[in-house]
Amino acid sequence: MSSLIVKLGRILRALWLQTGIAIICLLLLDAALSLVLRAAAPANRDSRILADGYHNASWVPEYFADLAGAWVRWLPYAYWIGKPYRSRYLNIGADGLRATIAESRPSEHSGAAFRIFMFGGSTMWGEGSRDAYTIPSWLQRMLDAGNYRAQVINYGQDGYVSSQEMILLFEQLQRGNIPGLVVFYDGFNDSTAAMLDGAAGQTFGEANRRDEFNAFNQWASDDSVLYRRAAAALARNSGLGRLARKILIRLAPNRFRERKGELVAWKAAPGSAQSPRLQEEVVTTYLANKHLIEAAGRSFGFKCLFFWQPTVWTKTRLTAYEADQKWLPGEKEFMDGVYSRLAAIAQREAIHDLSGVFGDSEQPYYIDDAHLTEAGNRVVAQAMLPYVLGILQEGSRGSGPPRAAHATANVTAFAPGASRPQAGIELPR
Repeated sequence: MSSLIVKLGRILRALWLQTGIAIICLLLLDAALSLVLRAAAPANRDSRILADGYHNASWVPEYFADLAGAWVRWLPYAYWIGKPYRSRYLNIGADGLRATIAESRPSEHSGAAFRIFMFGGSTMWGEGSRDAYTIPSWLQRMLDAGNYRAQVINYGQDGYVSSQEMILLFEQLQRGNIPGLVVFYDGFNDSTAAMLDGAAGQTFGEANRRDEFNAFNQWASDDSVLYRRAAAALARNSGLGRLARKILIRLAPNRFRERKGELVAWKAAPGSAQSPRLQEEVVTTYLANKHLIEAAGRSFGFKCLFFWQPTVWTKTRLTAYEADQKWLPGEKEFMDGVYSRLAAIAQREAIHDLSGVFGDSEQPYYIDDAHLTEAGNRVVAQAMLPYVLGILQEGSRGSGPPRAAHATANVTAFAPGASRPQAGIELPR
């Protein structure tokens, strides 16, 4: 009996020793892979610095360093909002809103100023542009040039879809913060989030929110969710996990991409039977949000404007840099399906389709598949201007003109009423 126990002891010691050696070898292999992958990785610099539309401007590297430091904080219901941040080119206030730079003095935009709230994702927020050259800042400058008493406020937030923008607006209304006009600028994020999640109307990273809820669910007694989530994150970010990610991308390049260190994949494969249905749902969900916002406008007494944004794929003539902007395989085809469905109902729904805003211009306006240069933002703001002026002039026929009587408008863009802008927009000097 004692000899059997001795044998079992020896076997257990041998297994324990072998297991320990295997674990040590695995850790050493993982550490070696981490070092190799880190050494092989390109410098941690945003490649958009090289966008041809910047024309090697000296401010660009400093701006992208600022952008890397700009984070978000938690916001109930909408999930996140900008975290206060100050720098030379990028400033976010305590309210989470990016600065809008006006040419006139701040006091001129107080009191009886007609307030314009502008909502959208990072393209409205102004990713890739300095504070003074976002779409809201350009619009503010154009209104100032026409001597309009109007205050433009940038409510754009990084990664927002139209549902989050609507919630952010409704929160302002709850607090009694009522605008005269709301402007919504959407299309890309609603489409991309649906493409990634396989369901319309969801936010980016919806699966993460679900995991976070399950991990800290006060009505559940299972704490293992948190540990499994932590273990999965550790495995993904290990050297072996990163190697597995690269192998997966090589094996299935039509399904997976790596973006900011995360594996990004379609939930609905390109060209699948699900894609047309999902494209239709993107539009119907957006329309539902639009109708809710319009109903709130009637109730609270503000006007609404809705713009469908351009992407690099709606630009007729691409530069070599612009033509190289890709994210996921099939993204262009999915976007085309959504955009064609929106275009079919844009005029009936009074949605101003800016997808053709750059006409036949060969100028470089994109720094990636959605974000514009400062010059591109100016073109978009100029395209919005006639519609905004129409609201302002309509208000001036009521109580309290928002504009000085001697001012004259400098509007050379396409006229309100057209659902799609014409080529060759002349910019204000």
